[in-house]
Amino acid sequence: MTEFLKLTIKYWKQIMAITVITLLGTVAFRASAGNEQYTGTTFITIGVEENDVPNATNSSIYENVQAADHFSESVQGWFKNPSLIKTIEEKTGKKIEMNAKKQEKQNVVITYSDTKKDNLVKADKIIKEQLQRSIEEYNSATGTHFHLALYNTTIEESTKSYVLYIALGIFVGLFLGISLMAVYQKFQQELKHLAK
Repeated sequence: MTEFLKLTIKYWKQIMAITVITLLGTVAFRASAGNEQYTGTTFITIGVEENDVPNATNSSIYENVQAADHFSESVQGWFKNPSLIKTIEEKTGKKIEMNAKKQEKQNVVITYSDTKKDNLVKADKIIKEQLQRSIEEYNSATGTHFHLALYNTTIEESTKSYVLYIALGIFVGLFLGISLMAVYQKFQQELKHLAK
């Protein structure tokens, strides 16, 4: 361990230079690959229209919230429906990875990703249209009054791959730097030994 510390302290400038060069190389490689990944996150809240309930009491409001909560589980299940997925894929013209998860109360979070931001913007619009259409069909078949009370989407570039490349560049750079300096020191010792 002490040899390792001595080596690191003695050649710290060279080790850091090799690490920085390797880091820049891995980041440049990632940037040139051009495989940006975008992630869309849509947060929806299901509501129930209460204007149909005359003299709404606290218990009827609570029952509406409970009904919307149960209905949001159905909405989550719709994203496993091959028919809905096929419609979204046909309208976007692309297979987009989607996932829906039930959150607290009547909330659902839908995530989807693709390499092009425009595809996600288009997918978001189609998802909203299809959800509204499906909710209307459900309401007309069951006599209920559910609706999208909140629909909010954010689309952003995923930074995970850059973080991975930066971590990899630092790790590989340190390993290369220390290894090369150990070989260099061993080579210097051999030359001194041969000179004697």
